[in-house]
Amino acid sequence: MVWRRVREGALPLPPGDAEALLRRSHEVAAHSAALHAFRLLVVLRTLRAAGVEPLVLKGQASARLYAEPALRPYGDLDLLVRDGDAPRAAELLARAPLDEIAVDLHVSPADAGGRTVDELFARSRLVRLGAAGDVRVLGAEDHLRLTCLHFLRHGAWRPLWLCDVGTALEAPPAGGYDWDLVLRGGARPAEQVACAVGLATALLGARLPDDFPPRSAASGLPEWLPRAVLAQWGRPYRRYRGEPLARELRRPRTLLAALRARWPNPVEATVSVEAPFDAGGRLGYQLRDCGRRVAAAVGWD
Repeated sequence: MVWRRVREGALPLPPGDAEALLRRSHEVAAHSAALHAFRLLVVLRTLRAAGVEPLVLKGQASARLYAEPALRPYGDLDLLVRDGDAPRAAELLARAPLDEIAVDLHVSPADAGGRTVDELFARSRLVRLGAAGDVRVLGAEDHLRLTCLHFLRHGAWRPLWLCDVGTALEAPPAGGYDWDLVLRGGARPAEQVACAVGLATALLGARLPDDFPPRSAASGLPEWLPRAVLAQWGRPYRRYRGEPLARELRRPRTLLAALRARWPNPVEATVSVEAPFDAGGRLGYQLRDCGRRVAAAVGWD
């Protein structure tokens, strides 16, 4: 992103080897984007030949909204399929050489916020995605909603995900967003969408659309929320590193360190226990979330 600003003259030319480093970083990112587009093309052709039409989520669906694909790095391919297509899709993806392509196959995305898979497919649309050709993605409102909910459910730990929210805000569909559709589906998800939108404007300077509903105004962010997000960005996210929690619980010597490493941040805990994003303290929610995770790990109901 810095190289793009330098190339356009918006930033001064960096001194010494920095220019070559920025240029090389951009070239690597562009090559990675082209490689992922090719992998997506291979996967889509294979699935479609078997009568399975997948819907592309998250990274590559967000990347198309950036000024150029190289500005948005991503890893695996996130695909949504209908429940009846899942066994066939999983079987095809397990075959060589498709087993060498990292695909995260979804049948009920956790960040749908109450939307059914049939609803998501009904509002989906085909878009041109570089070398991958015509790709099915979520409708604009569903994409923005899922991007916001995914960011907060994972504790807001990646700045990139908030960039996806900001980019979606600044690349609305023709005629603008149907905000009633974006926010429809329960008070908690609607509140979370409004908070993610507010964070994109407060921390990244994203432009808030003029027609964003006053009742969900992002200007009402609780004071703890931006602080919690910035604090999380300043340290590594360690929840998914190391042994499973159930195994760690059998090691008294390292149990405290294991629990500390998995201690939920205020954002993650608030979403996990379905609490409001209000001005109240978060410690109680964090304790409740941690207790639920421990109970699940040892098999308690």
